[in-house]
Amino acid sequence: MSAPGCAAGGGPSGNGAALLRELATLLRGLAERDEAASIDLRGIPLNLGDLQELRETLGTGEVEARINALGESHVAETSYPGIGSVSV
Repeated sequence: MSAPGCAAGGGPSGNGAALLRELATLLRGLAERDEAASIDLRGIPLNLGDLQELRETLGTGEVEARINALGESHVAETSYPGIGSVSV
């Protein structure tokens, strides 16, 4: 299994855990001040262990869509309201 821009390595590097803490902070901002935010994962060095940690922790939500317009995009929610992912 490989992902574009993914560093090699088996176990988590710690960047996934840091990202989860950042997501918690952003969710507080959304809940308390209605502040929307996004994180571009392309600039964060994540290895396969980090991605697995994120997938396991965030889980899968009920909504998922694939869009084929000028290329394929994938939109999915996680099990946490307010957190989703977009892949292009």
